[in-house]
Amino acid sequence: MKINEPQYISTDVLVIGGGGAGLCSAIVAREKGASVVLASKSMIGVGNNTALSKAAFASVNAPGDSLETHIKDTLVSGRFINNPRIVSRFVKEVQNVPAFLEKCDVPFEKEEGKFLIS
Repeated sequence: MKINEPQYISTDVLVIGGGGAGLCSAIVAREKGASVVLASKSMIGVGNNTALSKAAFASVNAPGDSLETHIKDTLVSGRFINNPRIVSRFVKEVQNVPAFLEKCDVPFEKEEGKFLIS
């Protein structure tokens, strides 16, 4: 068995993981002008938690939801092991994620202009 010479790839940003977070990271880095290489253990968009969860996520943009409800739900689902300050900040930060994903052509159902997200 002959070992091939190593091949080198030069890039500004290396993203490891082809799930939702990895894809979003690669898109944002590319939009900012970086050259991007994305590495995934399986076919991109298939063998990751985003695919296994059927891309389900929670967002304050859902009808009848609020920051307070989302924070409470996240703390409860984390069995109160999660840090309330971090959860609060995270919930506030992710409010724009559905709009960003929609801009990247991810299809969503909407009701009265609001995302229908679980």
